[in-house]
Amino acid sequence: MRPTRDAPHAGRAPRLPCPPCSVGRPTYAGGVPTYRVVLPIGDMRVGREPQDVLPAAVAGARELAEVEAWDVGVVRGLPRVTVRFTADDDDEAARVAELTRARTNLVAQVLGVDLLRRFGSRFHPVVRRPDVW
Repeated sequence: MRPTRDAPHAGRAPRLPCPPCSVGRPTYAGGVPTYRVVLPIGDMRVGREPQDVLPAAVAGARELAEVEAWDVGVVRGLPRVTVRFTADDDDEAARVAELTRARTNLVAQVLGVDLLRRFGSRFHPVVRRPDVW
């Protein structure tokens, strides 16, 4: 049956809405969830070079988690470091994000921290808990 205007999902399962947050969400079946920490970078610390930023961020994350990938990008004129890693739950991921921020902040000014969790093919913000962050 071909999809039509009246039945756009005919012959296939309808898409479920994306989760608004990760509170109470189970982990992936048979696997560990993937997280992403994004750090907007400001000024460099005295005596440090720009090429020191990414290794510092990756080393911070590797202290507590398995790092899958890392990248440096420029968004709206602001450099940012992204580190993707695995963690057992949101609390552990929050600790990894905080350590990554702290290690990176020794090299350059970190202007913020965004922690995202992967659901399907998309990353969604993790709800911050004051007792963990």
